[in-house]
This record gives sequence, C-alpha cells and structure tokens, in this order.
Amino acid sequence: MIRLEGVDELEAKLKTITYETHRKTGRSALRKAANVLRKRAIDSAKRFDDPETTEDVSKNIAINWNNKTFKRTGDMHFSVGVQGGAKKGGKAKKGKGGDTWYFRFVEFGNQHMAAQPFLRPAMEQGSAEAAQAFVDEYKKGIDSAIKRAAKKGLTA
Repeated sequence: MIRLEGVDELEAKLKTITYETHRKTGRSALRKAANVLRKRAIDSAKRFDDPETTEDVSKNIAINWNNKTFKRTGDMHFSVGVQGGAKKGGKAKKGKGGDTWYFRFVEFGNQHMAAQPFLRPAMEQGSAEAAQAFVDEYKKGIDSAIKRAAKKGLTA
C-alpha cells in the first residue's frame, strides 16, 4: 500500500491556479517520478549485463512522453521502458546501448530460459518513492506558481 502525505494540502492549492499552470507543473512532476523509476530500472538491469558485449540494456532504458494518450484523454502519461524493445520486421531501433531487443527474453523468459525480471521489480519497489517524488515536486511547482501570481497580483 502506498501512503502519500500532503495530498489534501496539494488539492487546496490546485484550486488557486490555472489549468495551464496545473498541466505544466504536473507534467514536470510526473517526469521526475518517471526518472526515479528509470534510475531503479537501470540499477536493476546492470546486474545481468555482460561487460564483454557491446550491448548494454541499462543504457537503453528511457522514459517517453505519450502524446497520443494525452491528446485522446487529457491524461499525462510517461512510459519507462527499453529502447529497441519492440523489434518489428527484423529491425529494432538501436539506442546508446546497442541493439538490445533481446531484453524481453530476460524479463519474461521463454521455453529455453527462466525469466529474470528486472523492470517489473524495479517498478514495484520504486512505486512509493516515485509517488512521493511526484507529490513533492508538484507541491514545489504549485507553490512557485502561486508566488509568481501573487507578485503579479493575478491568479496563476
């Protein structure tokens, strides 16, 4: 169970700012939370990396803004995943860590090898930390927007 502190205070502050400020601050805070999860996933991926190969899954772990979801529903959405993970038609997008399309066999296993998940545990173990990072960053951004608005004599 995730326990977030300061959410009631945050909701009261949200009522004093404009939607645009709310959205920009929310996206920034959500990116911070996604980076917390990304850092955990990188640390987790390093444990199975073979230093003798040129491929490095940990260098290909990235966060991506999902504009399609935002345009369709208005929900802010970042994904944490491995670049080149969706190999289609024999061509994978190569990231800084090389061609790491095989990460899914490590994560999920197959008939020849047992799963050694590294993304799912990183997400599960870091979810509370990420949620708290979101709330803290959001609060900080809202406070800053309220101060800016007060200086101008406007509502943010």
